[in-house]
Amino acid sequence: MTTASIADAQEIAEILSVLTGAEAVPVDGGFRVKETETHWVDVNRMIFNWRVARMPKAEERSYDRHWCFAGTGFPALVRAVQAAVEWDGGDRTEPEGWNKNGQTGEWRGSRMTTAPDGTRESCDCRTCQDACTRKPGWFLPGEAEIAAESLGMTLPEFFAKYLFFEGGRCRIHLVKPHECRVEWHGDHADGYSHEAVAMAWKEHQGQVTELLGREPEAAPWRGGGLLGFFDAMGL
Repeated sequence: MTTASIADAQEIAEILSVLTGAEAVPVDGGFRVKETETHWVDVNRMIFNWRVARMPKAEERSYDRHWCFAGTGFPALVRAVQAAVEWDGGDRTEPEGWNKNGQTGEWRGSRMTTAPDGTRESCDCRTCQDACTRKPGWFLPGEAEIAAESLGMTLPEFFAKYLFFEGGRCRIHLVKPHECRVEWHGDHADGYSHEAVAMAWKEHQGQVTELLGREPEAAPWRGGGLLGFFDAMGL
């Protein structure tokens, strides 16, 4: 982490402390917000959510219980930190307000429907909304053309549009890209692999160059950890 990133993380920790009463301290991938006699309680940035996780002091780097709070923006972070602060950290209790129980896989709260009728266009899931207001899912070769046609756009027009979440609805939900079809709110422990999609585009570099107007370049991976949060926050 760069010196500037460390300073940013410390500033965010101070804001969290004011808002929630936590004694927040930046750690790799998030913030440490609570200490009990036997455990640390951290809030970590994941791909699709913030995760409240309990770590035994005797086995650092190994979480024994965790819960996910939908969304990756600052409001979701505050919600997760507040829940962690108010939780006693016990074996028989849990933080309030979670959306996914990491132990059982149980979900609470709305999830984007996959019903084959008109309700399929409902986009009331906070996690999906939070992701789609920043960037669309990753398309496999050939999928963007189908989505563009559904909107009456040429591919360059579609590419220039970039975001398709408007008025609380996804305009391309019926022809959503590969990532949105196979990845559902971080159900996979290791998240969705963008590498597989990137490899599928290796034979289509000419099209990528044409759309970008330049040769494509691989951007440094900033991941879903704290640096990814800084990206999302514009820091």
